[in-house]
Amino acid sequence: MEFSEKKVQKHEQTLEEKLNTLRAGVLGSNDGILTVVGVLFSVAVATTNQFTIFIAGLSDLLACAFSMASGEYASVSTQKDTEKSVVAMETELLKTDFEGELKLVADYYVLQGVSQETSEKIAKDLMSKKPLETIVDIKHGIQLGHYMNPWDAAFSSLFSAAAGGLFPLLAMTLVPGVMQWPATILAVCVSVAITGFLSAKLGNGLVKNSYDSKCNCWNYYNDYSLFNWITIIVYDRSPNNCLVSGFIVESILEVILKRYRFLTKILYNI
Repeated sequence: MEFSEKKVQKHEQTLEEKLNTLRAGVLGSNDGILTVVGVLFSVAVATTNQFTIFIAGLSDLLACAFSMASGEYASVSTQKDTEKSVVAMETELLKTDFEGELKLVADYYVLQGVSQETSEKIAKDLMSKKPLETIVDIKHGIQLGHYMNPWDAAFSSLFSAAAGGLFPLLAMTLVPGVMQWPATILAVCVSVAITGFLSAKLGNGLVKNSYDSKCNCWNYYNDYSLFNWITIIVYDRSPNNCLVSGFIVESILEVILKRYRFLTKILYNI
């Protein structure tokens, strides 16, 4: 009997693998948006020199993108190594305590409501055909041959963080005069909206346009027309999801305004 994963072939990504890449992208995008706009506004309060503001924002964008990518790579690599060590441990257990592993599989099906006799038959059949694949799935929820890919997570986070921070950076750099600040805030809102839209699309969520869903969400943000417009772009059946998107946008703007007021007070007191 073969207790090895050499013959297991990986045909396509599982849902967990796809969600791992999507999660890294969403986190990277939100982090890129917030950190870049925070640095831009902080520097813009201290100086009006456009080149200085641009270099500060660009430096933060690159630092954030590579920091997020390296963090994702390290964390997902740890998860992958843990999964592989579990598979190696189960391979040894199958060689040294096959009967114990067989009983564990039978007990699992008993807990699912299958009779003892049928559970034993199922366990014997599965363990005779694919023992390692069966035991790692039942005990640890691991699909043999399907491990989290740290490179997918790293590149997803790298690209998303850079793309997310690019909108406020361009707005703060290219828009002249007094329109800089509102344009940058609008760019933040657009970035968050695009992040939500793409995550819903790539995650096979339900994406509705504003005209289809505003009747369900509008009452939650009657006093904030801009928030209404942003939150109803991404909508997944329940108005509560609109609230989540709205709170994200509101939290971003709150952080921006608090930082701006704090720095302004410091500069005025100097």
